[in-house]
Amino acid sequence: MNPLIVKGVLYGVSPSLRLFALDASTGAELWSFTPDTPSKSWTSSRGVAYWADGDDERIVFGAGPYLHAIDATTGMPKTDFGDDGVVDLREGLGRDISGDMLGVVVTTPATVFEDLVIIGGRVNEADGAAPGYVRAFDVRTGELRWMFHTIPQPGEVGY
Repeated sequence: MNPLIVKGVLYGVSPSLRLFALDASTGAELWSFTPDTPSKSWTSSRGVAYWADGDDERIVFGAGPYLHAIDATTGMPKTDFGDDGVVDLREGLGRDISGDMLGVVVTTPATVFEDLVIIGGRVNEADGAAPGYVRAFDVRTGELRWMFHTIPQPGEVGY
């Protein structure tokens, strides 16, 4: 995991997908957040992303198929993002990927550009697996703003 340091606070994710904030100069824990996800072991997380607008500071990170927005100062979910702070990345892909091995899993940090959280994900290569789309979500609301089809769809350039 690559930590992120902003304003003297180190943000990171443990191997058990627990998000934490430490005082970067002392190592003292400021807060931690453990996602409420099913008990299955998804995979590790390689880091987090940071976004701010005035007093609204957010840490965005993935845990399994979920994208979380957490208040960078309190460690509490930003309930205005997605469904009480969470976006399920298995939704909105255009087909059923409900099988255990067919979903999408976040392993790398999102990219934040202006008010967008841009994220891909790791997908299985088996028949029927989730498509490897790159998506951009509104950092405040979690609403999908755009989706890039890595394999062009009918009507798109390159189909």
